[in-house]
Amino acid sequence: MRIGLIGIDSSHTEDFIRLVNKEHRYPGHHITALCGEDPVRRAALAGASNLYATANPADLIGAIDAAIIGDRHGALHLPNALPFIEAGLPMFIDKPLACSVADTGTILSAARQTGSLIASASAVRWQPDTAAMEREIEHLGGPLQINATGPFDPSSEYGGSFFYGIHAVELALQLGGAGIGNIHIEVDGPAEVSARCTVGGVAITVRLSRPVAEQGIPFAAEVVCADGVVHRTIGLDDDYMSHVLGRFIGMIETGKAPMSDADLLAPVRLMAAIDKAVRAAMR
Repeated sequence: MRIGLIGIDSSHTEDFIRLVNKEHRYPGHHITALCGEDPVRRAALAGASNLYATANPADLIGAIDAAIIGDRHGALHLPNALPFIEAGLPMFIDKPLACSVADTGTILSAARQTGSLIASASAVRWQPDTAAMEREIEHLGGPLQINATGPFDPSSEYGGSFFYGIHAVELALQLGGAGIGNIHIEVDGPAEVSARCTVGGVAITVRLSRPVAEQGIPFAAEVVCADGVVHRTIGLDDDYMSHVLGRFIGMIETGKAPMSDADLLAPVRLMAAIDKAVRAAMR
């Protein structure tokens, strides 16, 4: 399976090349081409790994069998993914799937029409710590209340609050589900925002904080269950993107997407509401 990387400004590009081409974690699959705007980075990555390189995504149509859309800015995901969706290719679109509900709807509608399989997620969603939390929650009778925390950067050039904020949102929804309702956003000054919603009978709160200087803000969740409370910080080791790639490769090999359209849309819906409220408060 020939895989192309489209959008190479993130360090995830090096992770993908290492895991697939250098360490051969996924036999039968090989990254063969990449596409990016920065000619210096494009040439360096291509030269180091003997990859075909181009600045035009359309050049890869017919040259690859699957695509990874890796742009940091989610607003670039629709235009860069659409040619490959229209060609029916399976693809992983890095978080966020898009920076608007409208763009997300266009991606999902196009994929339904062509049969293109779409995977998209924050790596936090599929880490071992997250999976361990899910097992503990089930053991304790299921969630009643979920509180997730993480960093965000409302002034980021990569989509404002979407940049990094999407991680804690996806963590909360991985633990709680996709059928969100009753969204309420509270902006607590320029550095804090809380998003509240419900999924069924579960109350979900996502609190995002802007890091100060070198102070790190971990991804974490606390879940109140019927029979106890679960709390974990979600760790990210050097191979944290392997859990994402594993789902993507599994989708290619089985023909089954790891997430439903509802799963893919929900985090963008909640994140878009957060971003809108933060932008209004910053005016």
